[in-house]
Amino acid sequence: MSFQEIRSSEFIYTLGPGAIIETTEGPRIILNLKQGLFKNYGFDPQENEISDSRMSSNELNGGRIFQIPVSEMGKNYLYYTRPFPSWKLCTSSHVDSKKGSFSVLYRGQTCPVCEKDSFSEPIRFVSVCPKGHLDDVNWDWIVHEGAPCRRNPYFKWFGGPASLHLVTIECGFCGKSKSLKDIYLEGSYRCSGRRPEVEELKSTRPVREKCTENARVIQRQASSVRLPVIKTFFTIPPVITELHKILESNDAILALLMVNHYDEAKFASDIRLWIKNNPRKTNGDFLKIQQYSFGDIVRAYVDLSTYSSSTTDPYKQEFDALVKGSKEGIPSIRSPETASKRGKKYIEMDPNDALDVKYTPRDGKTIEFRVVPIRHLRTVTVQKGYVRLPGDNAKEVDIGAEVSEHDRTKWYPGIEHFGEGIFITTKNTQTPVMHNEVSEYWYSAWQERDSYDASLFRSEKKYELTPEFVWWHTLSHLLIRIISIYAGYSSASIRERIYYDEGDSVTGGIIIYSTQKGADGTLGGLISLASSKEKFSSILNKAFELSYTCSNDPLCSSSKEFFGREKVFSGASCYACCMLSETSCEHRNLWLDRHLLSGDT
Repeated sequence: MSFQEIRSSEFIYTLGPGAIIETTEGPRIILNLKQGLFKNYGFDPQENEISDSRMSSNELNGGRIFQIPVSEMGKNYLYYTRPFPSWKLCTSSHVDSKKGSFSVLYRGQTCPVCEKDSFSEPIRFVSVCPKGHLDDVNWDWIVHEGAPCRRNPYFKWFGGPASLHLVTIECGFCGKSKSLKDIYLEGSYRCSGRRPEVEELKSTRPVREKCTENARVIQRQASSVRLPVIKTFFTIPPVITELHKILESNDAILALLMVNHYDEAKFASDIRLWIKNNPRKTNGDFLKIQQYSFGDIVRAYVDLSTYSSSTTDPYKQEFDALVKGSKEGIPSIRSPETASKRGKKYIEMDPNDALDVKYTPRDGKTIEFRVVPIRHLRTVTVQKGYVRLPGDNAKEVDIGAEVSEHDRTKWYPGIEHFGEGIFITTKNTQTPVMHNEVSEYWYSAWQERDSYDASLFRSEKKYELTPEFVWWHTLSHLLIRIISIYAGYSSASIRERIYYDEGDSVTGGIIIYSTQKGADGTLGGLISLASSKEKFSSILNKAFELSYTCSNDPLCSSSKEFFGREKVFSGASCYACCMLSETSCEHRNLWLDRHLLSGDT
């Protein structure tokens, strides 16, 4: 058995169940969590749980999060994969007396022409459906236009790899042929409904579902074959104490609390009785819960219930907590400590660190910003699913898996990072967008939001199209460019989060942050830039100055990015001025326009 090492972050951000991974042994399909990890290894995700109640309740429908096992855990876990696709292309020297040399497209152990496999490689093309199905291309059905050849087929592949549009595929028996160009132009074919990632490890029987969608033939390395659905939340108070974690992870204690209708004496008596009658089943949670006052237990339960039943946007929860923390502070809160492990700092904000920074545009009134360093922060990132062929009719495939038939809880792979950040908002209540032709243009786009593909947006309201959101998003990108020069971090290692709050007046803000794996997080290079008003004022001025000019002007200043039916996705922006690497931007470098900051039209 051969194996290939990948980082846990690579699994979460790029790969995951249903992805095709290129290995030294050829391309392979990553099996789902049950087949690839839980069933064949007996891996217990609860031993590696990452607790985040907001993520579980808001995004995972009560599902729980676990860390993908890594070598540091002391066990050599392997995540199983299967070869995929099964069709191969033999590039040995085959010659047709009339048409010249050709390769052989076949499925099997050896090439049916030269009877060798030393020159064979997996074909680059697969069949993909927007409902999440993936299969080998049905070359027999496509080339023969729905009337497959009676003999077990192989195909002659005429044309080189450098010019795919000139490739012609011909049946080796009946001579029926079709060009690869026509296969692409015709666009879609009947979907087989196959889900290769859920198939048993050693089974040869494909798992298929009924599907009425058409599938497309595309290259297996294309990003549209599988686009992971990833969610990242910051840890905010109050649901981060050890007591909350005990209640969150132990259903038996919660049941005793509810059965006794919050009666303190009965609850304490039942806890003692449980410990006495179930000495083998009793874990540390039952012993620890006795250390807390009954009032604290009830308040923690109310906190959990509030988050579980809340309809508030989780990003608004973060924004409200950070605004409150910028004024009142958030004391340093750690994860539970054990005898062998030091608690990790989840979040810390000191209102005494806050800076009031002003900036006056060339043609506008003074903007007052409130800038607060976040000394410590924790992020939890989860891959909850994926889509294939992103678009209006694409279906998100849920990758959550159950450990056993007796426990219906779904588990999702995740990763936690620790670091630092800078929270920036305005002192007044309204985002300072100048009212001009550009802002009206973006507002018109937002009014036409129903015509946009919902998969591009974080919110159902599609507020990314509003001029206020674009203003904050563009400022964030320009700040990251300047901060990367002074902080000692590359711009690719600095990330952003944009907040938009539509209340009595439109408000917003941004977090610029950097995190890494491990309890120590980053080393303070980011928050040191917000240590004095003069230092950050200089950074802010430089960021706004970037909005006035670009080395690609006048091309950049007059550009608007359209996809399809005259839909605006970006205004004046390019990689020379506003755009960042994909690791930094949560919004795929969309919704940017430096004219909103500069006031130009």
